[in-house]
Amino acid sequence: MLCIYLLQHTDRFHCCWYPEFSILCGIEYWIPVQPRRLPEYWKEGLGKFTPHGSLIRESMRPFALFHMNYKMAGIQKKLYTTKIVVVGAGELALSFLEHLIFSPSCWYLGYKSITLISQGGIPNKFEEKYETFVKMMMVSSDRYNEEYLGKLSLETWVDIAVGTVTSIDRKQKFLLVDEEYDFDFDYLFLFCGTQFTIPQSVAELVTNKECRVVVDEIKGVEIKHSNRPENLFTINSDQDAFYTLMNLKEKFDKTEFDRDTKIVIYGHCLNALACIAGLLEFGIKSSFFVLVEPATCPSENIDYAYNTPVYNSLKATLQSCQIEAYYHYSFSSYETEETVVTHEINITKVHFQSQNRVISFKALALISFEPKTINYVTRLALQKACLTFDGKLVIDSDFLTNDKNIYGAGSLTRYKKKYYCDHYNHENYSSHEIGAEIAYRFQKRIQMEESGKSYLSEKRSVTEFTHPIVVTCKLPGGWNYLHVTKPGPMAFLQTIASKKPWGKVLETGSAFDRQGPGYFRIIINQCQLVCDILCFTTNKIDVHNMICLYNKHESLLNQLLLRWKGDLISDLYIYFKEPWAYALYHDRFPLFMEEIQTFYLNMIEDEQVTFYEAVAYCFNVCKWQKISEKDKELVEDLFNYIPELKTAIEKKVKEFLDYNENQLTTYMTTSKLEGYLKLYKHSRLYDTENMARGRLPLVPTQPDYIVPTPGNRKELEDRMKERPMSQIIFEVPSDMDKGSNNTLSPLTSVDSIVPKEITYVPGDASKDIPYLNIDIDKLCYYDEKSNSQ
Repeated sequence: MLCIYLLQHTDRFHCCWYPEFSILCGIEYWIPVQPRRLPEYWKEGLGKFTPHGSLIRESMRPFALFHMNYKMAGIQKKLYTTKIVVVGAGELALSFLEHLIFSPSCWYLGYKSITLISQGGIPNKFEEKYETFVKMMMVSSDRYNEEYLGKLSLETWVDIAVGTVTSIDRKQKFLLVDEEYDFDFDYLFLFCGTQFTIPQSVAELVTNKECRVVVDEIKGVEIKHSNRPENLFTINSDQDAFYTLMNLKEKFDKTEFDRDTKIVIYGHCLNALACIAGLLEFGIKSSFFVLVEPATCPSENIDYAYNTPVYNSLKATLQSCQIEAYYHYSFSSYETEETVVTHEINITKVHFQSQNRVISFKALALISFEPKTINYVTRLALQKACLTFDGKLVIDSDFLTNDKNIYGAGSLTRYKKKYYCDHYNHENYSSHEIGAEIAYRFQKRIQMEESGKSYLSEKRSVTEFTHPIVVTCKLPGGWNYLHVTKPGPMAFLQTIASKKPWGKVLETGSAFDRQGPGYFRIIINQCQLVCDILCFTTNKIDVHNMICLYNKHESLLNQLLLRWKGDLISDLYIYFKEPWAYALYHDRFPLFMEEIQTFYLNMIEDEQVTFYEAVAYCFNVCKWQKISEKDKELVEDLFNYIPELKTAIEKKVKEFLDYNENQLTTYMTTSKLEGYLKLYKHSRLYDTENMARGRLPLVPTQPDYIVPTPGNRKELEDRMKERPMSQIIFEVPSDMDKGSNNTLSPLTSVDSIVPKEITYVPGDASKDIPYLNIDIDKLCYYDEKSNSQ
């Protein structure tokens, strides 16, 4: 069979001197290969057990892979000409496009007309000297990083347009971008979400009125886009971060700017701190920064804002970096000034207020992360299109608006009130999982409508998403932050812990020690499942590995609770880097667990029930509370009573490790066991035939050797006559001929044999048999000729 693979490198630089890559003609008929995520290996700890270099190539440029063979070439691939337009380029939109293009049916179905519209396009790669700083200023889930997007090569399948949707014509099925470009659509997907917007300014600052508070509450007037000051920035994408970085660089390159001015950063979220970390790394002095946090906190940041160890550590870090920080202040107003030559409007002074105080700063720039709302232009476009809008775009359980050809999802939307499910709103759930679900349902709809069936007539309930919410970023002081938590509305840890029954919180390290391993918190719920992971350290965090730990039972984590109770775990970072854990980090492990679960659905012989039903019956007797020890023993006896179930699971585990042996190098597999047995039969360590060639004997082939003593002289002489000399451990006497290349002189007596308890093992033996139970440090042989050990 002939198989052809096409490697397409994508240099996705946002610079005019880097030409765009060319696309092969007829590429739509090839089969795109979805990239896989490898476990992040601890090379220092694993050593020689780290996978081979051909599997891990850190310096290799990311590339997209396409496949074609005789079988696929003989199948007619159907390409839909349906015009699909996606608005937004966040994680939800990228997830939708990934699962639409790389679906299981991609080898016989495809789409020719997909358009993505976004203010900044898809995440770009910038010049190397700015790339690190731009990425540090962003908070993300690290799902669609630069390397992964390079392997997807979405530009091959998607037309990208940069701009903002200003009008939607539902009747004619087209939309306007920036009031200039129009795009036709058959299906429209609105994934634009919410963004950080310009803070509202008050009409007048009252300072001379005597009252109990310093400033009266004055309603704000929303700033029009055309009147936006040049030094007012909001960062919603990497393009915004790059634009902010270049503007600040231009201001600092000027020698006439006021040294007393400040870069004011307003917001109570991780995005504000990540922005400070990126600008500090860029080289801006910490004395230029002022952080102002409002009293209110967004729901998605509730754990960061009130997690005492992490929050207090960040406060101490800001103080040590000499960054001014003010807490519980809300934005009041700012003063502007227009330049005579360029007619640019710039902010000169910013005012904030608390319950009893007003503070003001001379502003070089204002970077706002408050409030986070729907874009004003987008909101007007939705309302003028007569799409149902109740503070947010209203959708049904199929993610459809009141127009059956327009989908909506993400923080832009909310469900219809008839579902009574405000807690299921999408801002509380994983965007990646939502995008995958919409892609699956859309493909199902296309195929059903093509076959003449009605997809919209089916009634469905609101989907309950289960994937975790992941937040990762770089914070001031060199701290790395990762939070993996369960989906749904956030709540205080103290509130959750007050509910009974409750699980356990495991913590190691300190959030204040930069030289130490770092702070690690893992929460195990009452079902002994991992429901929350928080990492705060100056060392590199294995983000993908930590995400894989979510929703795993503690027994899968090498009996975590038992070891914790025995004080055997001092550092959770090192614990989860140990060799036993890498099967959990494999991308096929969830599918493997699903296959294991199917075994429990088989009927038990002579019982006419499944194992699931037997366990459910025990919980039903206990009224779904903690199962009693007596019932627990009955379930364990039932499992041991079914040898076929246990054997099938063991066989499946063995097949999983054998099939993924190239990545799971720390486990004993069938091929390694066969190699060990082959080594036992043919290696110089055990092969007695080497003795006939005059080679130096290494270790005995039988453990029942006899150490020469005056009392067993005759027995030893008889043993020497019965079997070869290599089966006795001995030391070469000093009077042996050294010039015969390690050959042995004939021995007729045991007088010159000196017993020796240790033997030599060649250095390559441990590579072939990594699980050989031998203490290598004790197995050595001193060769006087080579003076080496």
